[in-house]
Amino acid sequence: LRRAAQSPQARAHIATIVQAGEVLRLVLNDLSDLDRLENGQLRIEAQPTDPREVLRAVVSAFRAAAQDKDLELFVDVDPETPALLEIDAARVRQVLFNLLANAIRFTTHGGVRVRMSAQAIGGGIARLSVIVADTGAGMSRSQLALIFGRERLCAEGEGPGLGLAISMRLVRLMGGKLSAKSELGEGSVFSFALDVPIAARRSTSAA
Repeated sequence: LRRAAQSPQARAHIATIVQAGEVLRLVLNDLSDLDRLENGQLRIEAQPTDPREVLRAVVSAFRAAAQDKDLELFVDVDPETPALLEIDAARVRQVLFNLLANAIRFTTHGGVRVRMSAQAIGGGIARLSVIVADTGAGMSRSQLALIFGRERLCAEGEGPGLGLAISMRLVRLMGGKLSAKSELGEGSVFSFALDVPIAARRSTSAA
């Protein structure tokens, strides 16, 4: 379809379909991970990855949804972020997806801003930090306590609970912590930080 598209409008429609498929795939990943998270069978598999590319892929999947709601979608990446970090790209992507999905779903005006940075903290380790802030409906302290205090995960119910609870477990598995600040009517700010090894740049020269 991409190769056959003759106009910019057709290519834009095809891109939207591809993005929707990516969103659906990530939703299904959440559901398939429920049992493994509960049973302690899910494993983190880190490898050299450009965190910028992970972020760009997730943000691109939500561009159309943000435009449909007339929301601004801002992305700020610290230029000092290392080119390669030892992370589990699939799990970081999954967490980013859940945070962005909730931010856009529960925001009706204004926008969503994503900030990424990674600073060296010594010993070849960098602290990768991501902040997702929105101007949405926000949540009360009791709602946040309910989400972050879940002992078990289940696929029932409405609202942001399942995705956030899964994200909290995934970040914990990766050695980090997911935090949230929110007030009703004032929007929400979710953030997580991971201490990960800085990977060596891949060589482009022939062996």
